[in-house]
Parts: sequence; structure tokens; C-alpha cells
Amino acid sequence: MALPKLLAPKKNLISLRSTNAINIQYMEVAKAYVLGDKLLSPKLRNTAIDAMIEQSGILLVDMHVEHGSGEWIRDPENLEIISKPFLVDLSAALLDMDRYKHGLVKACKYHRDIA
Repeated sequence: MALPKLLAPKKNLISLRSTNAINIQYMEVAKAYVLGDKLLSPKLRNTAIDAMIEQSGILLVDMHVEHGSGEWIRDPENLEIISKPFLVDLSAALLDMDRYKHGLVKACKYHRDIA
């Protein structure tokens, strides 16, 4: 299953718990773009577009952290299109997760059978 070209977020990751805040921010940025269009301000429009792309990248990383599969990353078709910055941000997000809270680290995984 090939993935679309991935955007590289530049800011800290935002938890999926705050996706409503992301939607509100996204709408405010979209309004800024429309205002820039009405005022014939390419600088405002370009700044708004940059912010929209950045927010999309942040959400994309968060979606992969919460719902992603290692198979997506390992798929040979995806290796050519996944950007290095995206992989760095994804790796950082996964390492920063509270593994105990998410139940990812279990002591029994490291137990050895007693003979």
C-alpha cells in the first residue's frame, strides 16, 4: 500500500487529544489566507499556506503514532517517498511517548523461563 508524499513538520508534536485545538487553529489560518486574498497580500497568503502545511505535517505524525503500523514504513513502495524529516519526527514522537501509560512496556516481556 503506497503512501502519499509525507510532509515534514517543523514544530513540536501536538497530541491527538488536542485535535480540536488543531482544527480551530487551522480554521483561523484559513481565515487569514482568505483575508490575505481579499487584501491582495501574497505575503499573508504564503504565510498562511506555510502554517497550514506545517499543521498538516504535525497531525500526520500524530496519526501515525496513534494508529500507524510498522508495515507502512517497511513497505518497499513507501521507502522512496517517506521523507527523512518525517521519520525523524515520527521516531522522536514514539520515543517521547509514555510507554507505561500506553501499555507498551511490560516487564514480563523480558522475563526468562526458570528451568
